[in-house]
Amino acid sequence: MGKVLADPQKSGRRFFLAATSEELLCASPPRAANTNLIFPGAAQYHRRFGKIFRMKLGAFDSVHIAAPCLLEALYRRESACPQRLEIKPWKAYRDYRDEGYGLLILEGKDWQRVRSAFQKKLMKPGEVVKLDTTVNEVLEDFMHRIDEICDHNGQMEDVYSEFNKWSFESICLVLYGKRFGLLQQDVEEESLNFIKAVKTMMATFGMMMVTPVELHKGLNTKVWQAHTKAWDDIFKTAKHSIDCRLQKHSANPQEDFLCDIYSGGQLSRKELYAAIAELQIAGVETTANSLLWALYNLSRNPHVQQKLFQEIQRVLDAQKSPNAESLRNMPYLKACLKESMRLSPSVPFTTRTIDTEMVLGNYVLPKGTVLMINSHALGCSEEYFRGWAEFRPERWLQRGSIHPFSHVPFGMGKRMCVGRRVAELQLHLALCWLIRKYRIVATDQEPVETLHSGILIPSRALPIAFQPRAGLCWGSAAHCSLSGDLLWGFPTSGTGREQLFVCSSFSHCHTSLILYFNKLSAVPVQYFNRKYPGFCTAHGSGINFISTFCYKFIPTFFDFIPTFSLRDADHKGGNEHRPTAAGNNSQCFV
Repeated sequence: MGKVLADPQKSGRRFFLAATSEELLCASPPRAANTNLIFPGAAQYHRRFGKIFRMKLGAFDSVHIAAPCLLEALYRRESACPQRLEIKPWKAYRDYRDEGYGLLILEGKDWQRVRSAFQKKLMKPGEVVKLDTTVNEVLEDFMHRIDEICDHNGQMEDVYSEFNKWSFESICLVLYGKRFGLLQQDVEEESLNFIKAVKTMMATFGMMMVTPVELHKGLNTKVWQAHTKAWDDIFKTAKHSIDCRLQKHSANPQEDFLCDIYSGGQLSRKELYAAIAELQIAGVETTANSLLWALYNLSRNPHVQQKLFQEIQRVLDAQKSPNAESLRNMPYLKACLKESMRLSPSVPFTTRTIDTEMVLGNYVLPKGTVLMINSHALGCSEEYFRGWAEFRPERWLQRGSIHPFSHVPFGMGKRMCVGRRVAELQLHLALCWLIRKYRIVATDQEPVETLHSGILIPSRALPIAFQPRAGLCWGSAAHCSLSGDLLWGFPTSGTGREQLFVCSSFSHCHTSLILYFNKLSAVPVQYFNRKYPGFCTAHGSGINFISTFCYKFIPTFFDFIPTFSLRDADHKGGNEHRPTAAGNNSQCFV
């Protein structure tokens, strides 16, 4: 009798997956309180049952693999048109509405034809680097948006939604050359509908992968109705934007990204609609999610964040914004993203449906077997990543230390994600902007679990805050910091009282104080000069105080810095502003 695949069930019945010499063991699906936990559990199954095992979950039957040697063997035997897992709910909708198939569900020669049309623009580095100005335009607006919506602690009410808005604006400007205004204060409901539709579609299609989609469609279940409505909204947005773009550039299609792809005549209008809609979905969900996980991991590892900040500052120097050229000199930045995607990949697995019988890991797998390539399990393996639970980007800078097939967040081979280079450009530039401007701070130290909802998402709102690195203003420590140095805050209390925070930059006992008084037309310089002669120098309109001192003992310096509580009413009335001692209320934000 042949080998039996290890199966993560205690008991079950034996049956043949197909007519092969190998007998496989399978049993009932795992009983979990929340099926969202299945893929984080896949890593645990691999630790227990090995590098290859079979799992049957409802109507879904698959073989899971998590070993670089197996992935490499699969890659070496890949056909000209590799097949992916059939996404039946997506196909059911396209057939139901008579829509075209995109790259994620096309197979064979049709897939190869459409893929080649997009690959010329999306997979050539020389073409992708031209998009840096486009990506930066949206990022600059996003930085202003963060400043506007963060509260006094530097936190957003719905950080996930805001980052989805950024990724939507970014990918739409790339694909359509069009802005939807999601980063403005007043947002049109129609623009938000696409993001809502993507979330609904992702949440519902998984349910129909486990239970037959034909059943949902035949009974017209609520899941099917929601899934159909979501796709209707997605295609409505995509079709309108594409039609407008094609009409605008019909005379010179080669000048436009989208028109150039379509003008080649390799794909139909329906295929263009479907392929662009799928690219847009990936651009909204996975890109925003990957960036948020990276910020979360950096917030939990401030020493890594500081090292990244120093690299960004060194490369950019006085340059206003990063670009594709400057990214070439930021190996640590790229290592940070790789490390985050190893620990927290947005897509925890990729798939293959083998089109011929093959031997993999000494097991005979029949034609039609669905393979789940568990990139999340690979990243959590001590065998392939020593100290895997540590966030250590340096591991990626050591040549030859990591097997190339142990990290495949964008898939591998001919069916690698076609938008990979665009996504990496977006993520690298976004990290540059964010880390250069803000210190990303963890607001609690409780671990955040992952849930599977089409992609791996946080189980709760990510506990991160955005503390500006430059300048000092009224409010809280969230708005007071200076280029990676220590931040000292002296809070005051009382109705109508403002708070002054002192930001200190230490270098060989040299302290630079920048005091920024907001909303005041003049500043009580006389108080400081009377109390500490020469303490302050007024600049510009009197809004800023800048003073530089040299002190032998920094702790002594902080002992006598008071907290100044200023009232607009007092100032307008000409009353003297008197200091109140900071005392035990002093706090250090590091």
